[in-house]
Amino acid sequence: MQVDSELKAKCPAALRNRAGAVLGVIPQRGNWNDFLRAAQESWRLWCLSPTHFPNATLLLYAGLAFYEYEDNRFWPAFSRCLGLHPLPGSQQTIWNEAFEQTASVRGFRFLHGGGHRSFVGTAVYLAGIPLSMWEGFLGVCEWALWQSGWAGLSDSAWATTMTQRLGGHTRLIRFLTENRETASAFIWEMVAARKLLTEDTRASLSDVSPNIDRRYLEEVPETADFLRPQDPDSLLDDKPRLLWRDRRIAIHLPPAIEANSKWECAGHCVPAAAVAGEMPINGKAFDSNLSVTLHCGEQSCTVELPGLQPYGLFDEQRQRFANLKRSRLPTSSYRLISREQLQVEVKDKDWTVEANELQEIEDATQCYVTYLWPVSDRPQLVINGGQPLRFGRRERVNLRIYSGSENSHVLRFGWRDENLMVERLPHLVLEIPCGFLSDEDVSDADMRKEFTVLLDSHVATGSWVWFQHYPENSPEWDYYEWRWGERQALQGSYEVKVFSKRSGELLFGSRRSQRVQIIKSTDEALWPSPSQLGKFWIWALLAQIQHEPTWEEFWIARQAVAGFQELKINQNDWKKLADHGYIMIRRHFAIQKCALEFKKGESGETIARFAGLPNRLYALVQEVRPLRPIRVVEERGLPPCLEVVWPANQCQVLRSICPRERITVVDHLWNR
Repeated sequence: MQVDSELKAKCPAALRNRAGAVLGVIPQRGNWNDFLRAAQESWRLWCLSPTHFPNATLLLYAGLAFYEYEDNRFWPAFSRCLGLHPLPGSQQTIWNEAFEQTASVRGFRFLHGGGHRSFVGTAVYLAGIPLSMWEGFLGVCEWALWQSGWAGLSDSAWATTMTQRLGGHTRLIRFLTENRETASAFIWEMVAARKLLTEDTRASLSDVSPNIDRRYLEEVPETADFLRPQDPDSLLDDKPRLLWRDRRIAIHLPPAIEANSKWECAGHCVPAAAVAGEMPINGKAFDSNLSVTLHCGEQSCTVELPGLQPYGLFDEQRQRFANLKRSRLPTSSYRLISREQLQVEVKDKDWTVEANELQEIEDATQCYVTYLWPVSDRPQLVINGGQPLRFGRRERVNLRIYSGSENSHVLRFGWRDENLMVERLPHLVLEIPCGFLSDEDVSDADMRKEFTVLLDSHVATGSWVWFQHYPENSPEWDYYEWRWGERQALQGSYEVKVFSKRSGELLFGSRRSQRVQIIKSTDEALWPSPSQLGKFWIWALLAQIQHEPTWEEFWIARQAVAGFQELKINQNDWKKLADHGYIMIRRHFAIQKCALEFKKGESGETIARFAGLPNRLYALVQEVRPLRPIRVVEERGLPPCLEVVWPANQCQVLRSICPRERITVVDHLWNR
């Protein structure tokens, strides 16, 4: 219970007036749980006079605000964490006065709101942004990055804007409006930190504000995406974390510099190494908590990790277990892992679910695995009748590059050694959360001033055109398409980049730039138009995102490439492709095969049917011209495919090209 020396060391008097002043003193999760256990053991003595343990009282308030501020109410968390019945108002007053006295005597700022003392507001101010609200707060920081006048909004305008931006996130809205000064200080620090970390690739998190605690990065990895979008992994402190592998649950072990050191967890012990490694713990992972210790001679360092009791939710895209205390989790593919069978409830059309599949991991421990793949933008999930887990996409400006959208160029392209092979300059799309740039209409001149397109390091001519039509409902995102100037690039190789005046270099997903090869055109009349693609849109979109085949990339492409189409893809459409062995959608859209079936037509011509990525078929059409236009075939109960009619004497030539393009020639496209 003695925290005096740590408070003096980590919280000098000169810094006690700032937001987040006590953040560095709040212990890591494992030590925080130890603190709460010690508080429970000392409760009989402590509750008689909280002023006898002033620094412990200060730490209790700040720690509860940081770790436990989940329902915008302080006293239920106070009672729950200390194992108490709800405190009567008279005792709450005693504790509040002890907290105020401690904060004032030690030089910490005490907040007042509406003419009253703000006890919880002060606790939050001292602790910083509550951990449960951090991912929503990141969205506000991203918005502020694009809004130069956000700090000058009146309190009423600020409240209106936050309500419009955050929708149902009531707790975060209240925090941002009732503690605006605290929130504003953190926003400024986050924006300044991003500027430093993006401009100086050698800078580390220790070079920026101490309020940007590593716990934010560890429990909300998207923090690193915001701070250094071009290389987020450089900021993620490589600490132990729990991993799921096929038939194995292990602890990821970061490199250790010290010689003769060793890692220990759950009765397992392995030597540390200069490179990252893994320690299988399998069935031991289903404990409530895991302690991972690095022993270096007589010294040791322990990291506390949550175990998989009662269950864990493994994010397939980020390859880490999700923090289930977050108010909103990333929309991604997940595996729900537990020792006991779970009751999983989903809303219609929220998830594709393969529930409670019994698996045996490598130490013979049996567990249940439920595969979850999102099919809506903001799905919810209820497990064993508990509180709903909410999911959503992170709001940020996304730049993407595609072969085309409004005509058959969506099919007419290829890939060679990371080069996009196209018949004309490609389709650039900006996905921007509504209200990021301005609440007013954004002109073409404003867009060109903010987002500059470079072609081989030269400013390209053209304009950003706003998508005015969307397939359903009012969107939460604005989409802008880059229309190249009238002068088209000649055949040859080019590099495409986009720079933002406020944000610097924009990434094409994970790529800094895109090499583009303009090649000889095929006959447009040979290809189906977007309106004729029907269910084959699945393959057209997968082809556009095949280098980063995640759910989020599919959603962006769905809106940016096929936004004007009446496109209805449902769970059954994916299942058909999976059942016939073409795709796997558990971790991501893994393409299992692309196949071509040759049959002889009545007039002797070769009739081919193709299922797979259209860019692979494109190479065959370049080599051998079809006799008539390619058409989409959709037969009842089967996935969609393309039908191509070629001259009979070219069949062997076509077969010889297939291995190069990774196309499997089959007798039957579909399993019989």
